[in-house]
Amino acid sequence: MRRICTIEFESLWVGSARLRRAVGPANRLQESVDGRARSDPDTEREVLKQTVVVDGLRTQVAAVSRQVALLERQLDDVPSRAEIAQYQKRFVELYNQVNSTHKEAKEHYATNNLLSDTLRYLENELALLNSVSENYAAARGSAQGRADFLQQLDAIVFNVRSNQNKVTSMGADDHCSPGAHKPQFIIIIIIIIIIIIIIIIIIIIIIIIIIIIIIIIIIIIIIIIIIIIIEVTSIVLVKKQAEKRTLDALMAELDQLRALSRTYQTVLKQFRDECALNETLTSAGGDGLTQ
Repeated sequence: MRRICTIEFESLWVGSARLRRAVGPANRLQESVDGRARSDPDTEREVLKQTVVVDGLRTQVAAVSRQVALLERQLDDVPSRAEIAQYQKRFVELYNQVNSTHKEAKEHYATNNLLSDTLRYLENELALLNSVSENYAAARGSAQGRADFLQQLDAIVFNVRSNQNKVTSMGADDHCSPGAHKPQFIIIIIIIIIIIIIIIIIIIIIIIIIIIIIIIIIIIIIIIIIIIIIEVTSIVLVKKQAEKRTLDALMAELDQLRALSRTYQTVLKQFRDECALNETLTSAGGDGLTQ
């Protein structure tokens, strides 16, 4: 386009120069004719003819000048090589600036997605912990409730492990792909860390529940042993008290028997003394009668 405009401009410039060269003698001729017309009135017709020719040439020069000006504007609109190189340089700078802005926007989007995923996983973790805390108080009441609670925890652990496997597979795919980005790896690492933290919390909760169950069983066993010891002790004390009362009763009966025995011996002794006295009196009375 620039070459075509240049060729047309050169041809028009040459034509304009020719017309200017033609107009110059005509102007000089008109001036000379005007001078002669003032001195010689017979040459007026020739002057008029030359004036018409000069006007026509001036009109052609004006038209050519307009075309030349138009071509000059077109040439000015077409950039040169230096301008094209400068435009190319500016376009490269603009591309680099747009590319850097695009990278920053992608990083901001990645950060936003990362924070959104982190918030979502933290909300899920909080909801899970609240659910575990709420269901734990209800599950402590019965063995069936504890079993259901443990089944629910196993299902949660299974879901968390499946999500972990999915995230791990996604991370492996992103790692193998040549277009993987660092924010994606950061997101995957944070997700894995959150999942591991959730699993650790669930395992800790399960261990705490098991420890609490064991402590409750131990407390129940200790209470049962204490109750048995108390009952055995009370039975032994009752037996000892009964034996003591029986022994006291036997000792009282023995004392009574001893007292009766002493009384019997005393009475027997008195009876014997009386018998001996009677025999003595009897023998003494027979002797007197014999005399």
